[in-house]
Amino acid sequence: MLIKLSDAVKATIKGYVVRPDTLVEVDIPYELRARLQSQLSVVLNKYSGYALTSSNQKLANYALIANQFFRFAVELYDFAFELRKYYDLVDRIRETNVTVLYAKKSQDLKANFENDLLVRDLFERKDDISILADFLDMEDKSFRLNGKSIINFDKNSQSYTLRSSEDCFGSVILTQINVPNSSSSIMGDILYALTTPENLGIYNELKAFYSRICFTNEFGSISSVSLSKPFLLLAGISGTGKSRFVRKQAEAQGSEQDYFQMVPVRPDWHEPSDLLGYISRIGGAPKFVVTDALKFIVKAWKASGAQTVMLPDGKTGWWSVKALDDIKTYWLCLDEMNLAPVEQYFADYLSVIESRHWLNAQDLSTTGKDYIYSCLPLLSASSLSVVTDKAALAAELGLEIENNAADQLLWNDFLQHGIPVPFNLVVAGTVNMDETTHGFSRKVIDRALTFDFGRFFPNDFNQFWAPETQPKTLRFSRLSHAAQQELVNCSADQDGQKTIQFLQAVNKVLHDTPFELAYRALNELLLSVICHNPQTDEELQAVWDDFLMCKVLPRIEGDDEKLAGNAGSKNSSQTLLDDMANSLSTLLSLIWGKERLDLLRENISATTPLTVPCRSKVKLEWMKDRLTRNSFTSFWP
Repeated sequence: MLIKLSDAVKATIKGYVVRPDTLVEVDIPYELRARLQSQLSVVLNKYSGYALTSSNQKLANYALIANQFFRFAVELYDFAFELRKYYDLVDRIRETNVTVLYAKKSQDLKANFENDLLVRDLFERKDDISILADFLDMEDKSFRLNGKSIINFDKNSQSYTLRSSEDCFGSVILTQINVPNSSSSIMGDILYALTTPENLGIYNELKAFYSRICFTNEFGSISSVSLSKPFLLLAGISGTGKSRFVRKQAEAQGSEQDYFQMVPVRPDWHEPSDLLGYISRIGGAPKFVVTDALKFIVKAWKASGAQTVMLPDGKTGWWSVKALDDIKTYWLCLDEMNLAPVEQYFADYLSVIESRHWLNAQDLSTTGKDYIYSCLPLLSASSLSVVTDKAALAAELGLEIENNAADQLLWNDFLQHGIPVPFNLVVAGTVNMDETTHGFSRKVIDRALTFDFGRFFPNDFNQFWAPETQPKTLRFSRLSHAAQQELVNCSADQDGQKTIQFLQAVNKVLHDTPFELAYRALNELLLSVICHNPQTDEELQAVWDDFLMCKVLPRIEGDDEKLAGNAGSKNSSQTLLDDMANSLSTLLSLIWGKERLDLLRENISATTPLTVPCRSKVKLEWMKDRLTRNSFTSFWP
């Protein structure tokens, strides 16, 4: 189906593609650069490349290709994909009966298309005939946005010839990018190559790469950040807006109704079936009792478009033809999560979430896919197989297996492999700590990102009527294991060694205590660095600061005895919290007691970055004061 190009521009291109605030050069990772060089027939070095455009003279002609051009290609891709449909259709018409293209005006072209039965069958719908005819009109360029006509008429010989689709495609692309033709003619070639089916994978790689580099822009769009974990704990006093925060994150995807599900946790929940459903044998035939949470999990899978693929080792993974950036994040909110013992009713999720795995670039090289995700099932295939009326269960889960081929394939995958955690699902639990609620074990804390909500997203009464700041949009986690090559574009720590040394120093303070950290913590800290992509040491320390708040300090709780400091300390009254503060004052020297960049919020109208005081310093002082006054302290407000 063809979409009018003017409509495609409005739907896919948001303002100028090239903007001064986004002209930041980046180094494309080596493996991705090699694939671009191989598949697009260009020669690339670290920051730029070149392509031969003409050799019919003494000196060959070359077009320079900055790495920026590939990001512009990503921004233009949705428009280019719609444009490519026109030229692919023209090429099919050429192969069927090229003479029907020999006309100057749209009305004549339309008549030619309709009168040739074989050509007419190439169109998906009748309206497409008129749209393509208008697009090809030699005398009216407006429909193709003033791009070059593919039809050429020679007045002397009174004969028609056709230009190449690639050449004309590029001329339309140039109308939508605000740089001179002399430096952008290669853009059409890049996009023409990327919009071929065999290059979809490398386009998705490019899109994923640039999506990790967050740019704000003059049009007021909200910056986005990929999460390092798909499970959040939002802790804070009642009324601070924790549930509303999750709703707003869902609204950023499109609509709350589509991407948000609230599940109020009941105090009598004590097993996973309370959340995920169970098999009932009342009435004879086994029936699965479906919950809202399980329906939403299936909804996320359905929206992802993912189907199972076989891995080289014989195991099963999941992949979708959709680009990851085109797949929406689904938010499951467990309201008042700790009204019931989390370790009991949430046990299956806590175990399965650690099995999530995204194949790295080296593993993907043998699959022909741009990404593959795997995860153990939350609900086993055997639980589904015992149900007598499987069609009724599928319908209850929201799958239309009779009329929708994709739903049927997904259901078949569930019956064979079970229902895993969807890669585009984020679970957010709202948490209040009082006498009516349960605490969290380190097993739960280790598997979550814990946000002291009032410190990360504070309530400012002065901004009640006219907010000046807003949270950034959080996207689902796209990595499970930190690979060193993912850090190459992080100028502040390209090999991860600074981050490793930082965590070693923190762990030295925690050594021989119940709060000591292990490999999981290091992996998640490196993932945080990859997701935020800090370019300066101050930004890198801001990432470390937030990691301390989300992963380290929530583990620390106890009385004077449990939190006794280093035995070798000169000050006998020194506590573990004092030791930690002393160490961090050096490790976070650039931001300790100072303002630092806020990684999760931004100013709505001001162009200056939003800054906040060093969060771990403020939190440690609060915990130390609590220990002094009450002889007991914890992270929880």
